[in-house]
Amino acid sequence: MSLVQIGAGLVIGGAGVVLYSIRPREPVFGVLSIHLKGFKLRFNTDSLIPVAVIDVELSISIKVTNPNVAPIEYSNSTMCIYYRDSLLGQAQASLHPFSF
Repeated sequence: MSLVQIGAGLVIGGAGVVLYSIRPREPVFGVLSIHLKGFKLRFNTDSLIPVAVIDVELSISIKVTNPNVAPIEYSNSTMCIYYRDSLLGQAQASLHPFSF
């Protein structure tokens, strides 16, 4: 093997390592706190069979960590909340900068 081939192999290998280290990764989400603001049990009598309905108001604070080299900008959005593939409700997710 010549020195040119060895050098080319090292350059290609180094480029592969660099590309692998900057690959896109998913953000890391962590729950900081959950505050239960309201809890109400009521019965819906619109149908022939009364149905129990629970209204819950809560506030969840989450921290999002971006492990990527490039920055990701987050904005306010709407979240859908599911339990066992059933939609429980939707919530407005607003962005509040948080620092330690």
